[in-house]
Amino acid sequence: MRAAEAWAEAALVPCTLLSTQCPVPRGLPPARPACAVSCSSVHWTALHPALSPLYTRRRIGLLVAGDAAALLLFAAIGRLSHHEPVSLGALLGTAWPFMAGWFASAALLGGYGKAAQGGSAGAAAGAAAKCWALGIPAGLLLRTASRGYMPDPAFIAVSLAANGVLLVGWRTVLAAVTPEAAEPQSRAEQLKARTNRKGNPFEMFTMIFSLVKRW
Repeated sequence: MRAAEAWAEAALVPCTLLSTQCPVPRGLPPARPACAVSCSSVHWTALHPALSPLYTRRRIGLLVAGDAAALLLFAAIGRLSHHEPVSLGALLGTAWPFMAGWFASAALLGGYGKAAQGGSAGAAAGAAAKCWALGIPAGLLLRTASRGYMPDPAFIAVSLAANGVLLVGWRTVLAAVTPEAAEPQSRAEQLKARTNRKGNPFEMFTMIFSLVKRW
């Protein structure tokens, strides 16, 4: 962390990105930042893992845990309906093909990106639906390859429908009650916000002087 703080407090040198003068920390590792209209849109913390916001990592961790729980719940419901044991090992044995397909598709299709992290239920549902459309069929294929036979059409239909309801449903509810993921702030923006919160001790005297002058 000390190295990251020292890196963030380094002197700034200007560079031109999309015809906009944007500050770049001296010694920045080779990367291509997303500079759009103004320098305020450049967030160097996104380029440095040690400076990425903690809440974003927590949201991604929550999504991963929730997805795993939803897939394990699907496995538990299926095993209970067939009067089979529901130990953790048995649940993992049933759910692992769907978990592998889901997490691979989520990593490929942005299932843990900003759209899935909260603020818009529609965007989160869309991101989950894309991952479901690829991940669950891939899980069925993995299950077929590992067991050596095709499952019944009824099982395929139930797997698609139940996992769609569980995965898309829980992510939509989470996004609806979670504020939108904020863009990470640069070091300068954090210092400016901290200064504004502290306030200026002479602001009150300035305001009183202005009122007296108007009077």
